[in-house]
This record gives sequence, structure tokens and C-alpha cells, in this order.
Amino acid sequence: MRDKEKPKEQLINELTEIRQRVAELEESETHRKLAEEKLRETSDYLENLLNYANAPIIVWDPEFRITQFNHAFERLTGYTAGEVIRQELCMLFPEASRDKSLSKIARTLSGEHWESVDIPILCKDKDIRIALWNSANIYAEDGTTLLATIAQGIDITEGKRVDDALRKEKEYYRSFVESLSDWVWEMNVKGVHTYSNSAVEDILGYKAEEVIGHHITELWVDDAKTSETLKWLQKTLVAGKGWRNFHGKFKHKNGSIIITESTAIPIFDSENKLTGYRGIDHDITKRKQAEEALRESEGRPSGPSSRRLRTLSSLRIAC
Repeated sequence: MRDKEKPKEQLINELTEIRQRVAELEESETHRKLAEEKLRETSDYLENLLNYANAPIIVWDPEFRITQFNHAFERLTGYTAGEVIRQELCMLFPEASRDKSLSKIARTLSGEHWESVDIPILCKDKDIRIALWNSANIYAEDGTTLLATIAQGIDITEGKRVDDALRKEKEYYRSFVESLSDWVWEMNVKGVHTYSNSAVEDILGYKAEEVIGHHITELWVDDAKTSETLKWLQKTLVAGKGWRNFHGKFKHKNGSIIITESTAIPIFDSENKLTGYRGIDHDITKRKQAEEALRESEGRPSGPSSRRLRTLSSLRIAC
């Protein structure tokens, strides 16, 4: 009797085990579906986050084919995502800078990531925009297999154009100043030269680099008038006033005396703080020598007191 009931008991046990396994599988399937749902929600969230981000974002695979292209990138380039997905990345680069851009991108394969790298982008209408890029690599679970590279950019075209225009303008004025025969200089509020054009060598015999970093008084003739002029200069520098038609007396590198007619204006920063002075000196040595010779021929006085009176009377301070 017991031998006949044994198979029945086994059958019940096996049935119980099957039911447990089915329950486990159902529970596992439920977890799997929940996980898939969460993954889908996360994926949708990330997709929306990428697509509706204000900054242009692009993703490409290790073969440099575009796999993601957000709306901001569409606005930047004029292309739609459908026009560029699965296309080669090089389509977005101007021909002139294409090789250089691809070289930068190739380095991302070895793990390099960008931090503020500027790369020109060729738009659909052939306009070229300059963007500043940051990038990161996306790896598989093994941590070594590269799946894709994602890059986010900032359009800096207008700022770049303004910077280029300012640079060209600065280069133009600098070349213009360097072409002048008059000595153009800048100095800080202490009277130390911070800039000098090359004309100073023709006038005083010193190269520009020999003047920069030195106080203006180091070039003056050391006579009775120097201390008086220095006091005036110190007050003027602090007061933030310029001057016009000031006759200065300088030592040429060869020991001769050079007389210049100087005009200067104060320099202020964006906060209206006085930072220095910018001026121009014209060599009037020959003119002064001619005037002195004429005075001597006419028998007019030309002593130290007379010269000092005339020099000070020629000084006009500009507010």
C-alpha cells in the first residue's frame, strides 16, 4: 500500500516545486518588466534631456559616425538630426580646418577628453561657426571598450569675431604707432615706462626695451631744473592731469642733449581708476638750437634764468 502511494507523494512534491518555480519565474519576469520600464523611462528622460538642452550636443561612435544630434545642434548648423544621423562626422567641418579637427577627435579614441577646445563647424548654409567643446567617452561595462564619445559645445562665433576685429585693430594701431618718427610712450602712475615705440632709438639712442621698466627721470638731463620739474611731474601724475607742449630735456645715449615737446593724456581703467599716461614726444632739438643761435645773433639774453622762464611759460596743463 505504501509502495503505491509513494509515486503520488512524489508527484505532489514535484507539482509543488513546479508551482514554486513558476512563481519565481513570474516574479522574475515582473522584476524584469519593471527594470525594462525604468530603463525605458530613464532612456526617455536622458533622450529628452539631451534633445532639449540649450547647448549643442553631439554623439559619435568609434567610427566617427554621428549617432545623436540634439535640437540645439540643429539650430546651430541648420541641419536636422535626420540629415546627419549615421553620417560621417567630417561633414560638419570646413575643408580648411577639417584635418586639424579630425586630428583632435582622433585623440579621443585613446581616452583623451576635451576641455574648452575650439573647433569650427560648417553649417548647412556654408556659414562657419566657432564652438568651444567639452567631451567625454562612453565605455562598455568592461570599462575599456569605447562605445561612443559625447561632446557639448558653446557657440562663441560672435565673441571670436569681436576678438579678431579688436586684435586686428590693435595690430593696425600698433603698426601705425611703430611707423611714427615721434616717440610714443606709456608709463604707469609712478612714472615708469610700460611701453615705448622704436622711434625712441632714433631720438635718444636707446632701444625700446632699454626704456621700458625705467623711470622717466633716468633719461632726463641732471641740472638745476630737474628737481623742480620732478616735483611738478609727481603732482601731475597723482592728480590725473595730462599736459601739452611741455619742453623736456633728455640725455641721448651718446651724451648729447635732446629737447622734446611732449603731450600726454591720462589712462583710466573700466572703473575710472587712473592707471597711467600715454604720450608723444617730438624732437625739437634743431629748432631750439636755431632759436638759440638767432637770439645770440640778435644779442638777446640767453642765460639759465631766461631759458627756465621760457620753458615754464611754454607748459600748459590739460585737465
